[in-house]
Amino acid sequence: MRTKIAYYCFTICLFIGLPFNSIGQVEQFNIYQVQVGAFQGDVDLNQFKDLQDLGEVTTRSIRFGGAPNDGYTRVFVGKFLGEKTALKMLEIIRKRGYPDAVFNVDNVNLNISDGRFLIYTLQMGAHKRKFNIKKYNGYGEFVLYENGFYKICYGLYASEDVPKLRKEIIPNIRKKRLKPFPKRFRQ
Repeated sequence: MRTKIAYYCFTICLFIGLPFNSIGQVEQFNIYQVQVGAFQGDVDLNQFKDLQDLGEVTTRSIRFGGAPNDGYTRVFVGKFLGEKTALKMLEIIRKRGYPDAVFNVDNVNLNISDGRFLIYTLQMGAHKRKFNIKKYNGYGEFVLYENGFYKICYGLYASEDVPKLRKEIIPNIRKKRLKPFPKRFRQ
């Protein structure tokens, strides 16, 4: 019975174009951020300089009243493709002195309204160990941990976008002495 259900799920996924894994389940893939902490009032981002090489440090404020210090500010680091990457980055951030850090799903829809799936990114570089995302001059948007490498990526694209990437976007980025190429990051 389970085999039949997996077969039908696989067939339906193929028919409507959903990504699936080897046992016929629809593949879930999310973008994550690591929350370093939640602090009362406003936060000076300079105190998180030791994390800026891993990704952009951002904040989200939760206010309870009208006063500036009446609420909490949550501090996040980076954008990470997939749970495996988020767990790896969480480990690094905790080792840097943030033991209470947790990872959160960033509410990014990887499906475009016209039914296409965002399954490609531009890989800008790969690093075995330490990396500095700022080195990519604004083109280091995501980190993907795969096969023992931290892959620095830019943008999310559907498979139909790859010819345009090769023809227009990649040549413009190469003028900045970077060497991007299309990278499929999910099935």
